[in-house]
Amino acid sequence: MAVIKAEQSPASKLSAFSMADIEKQAKAIVIAARLRAERLILVAQQEAEELKRAAQLSQEDMQYMGPVRVSDVEQAQQKIVDVVRRLEDAGDIIIAGRGGEKEMVV
Repeated sequence: MAVIKAEQSPASKLSAFSMADIEKQAKAIVIAARLRAERLILVAQQEAEELKRAAQLSQEDMQYMGPVRVSDVEQAQQKIVDVVRRLEDAGDIIIAGRGGEKEMVV
């Protein structure tokens, strides 16, 4: 006489497999999120160092330039304002205080 063993139903196998798979995926997501956070922190630290260096170079440049006419300073400031406005018009940047904080895109 042949004995037939009862097997798990296909649905119970699927749910058991799915739960294990979900746990693996959840762990992978957590690890990826941690790595991304660490990477973002590293990038922010590197950018902060670059900004510090740029500020230091600017200060050194100003020391070596000596006195500068006010009209030259105003002209340079206007060039910066023009560039910022072009970037804003192109949608590349949003200037705070111009209603941009009300219109957020996520």
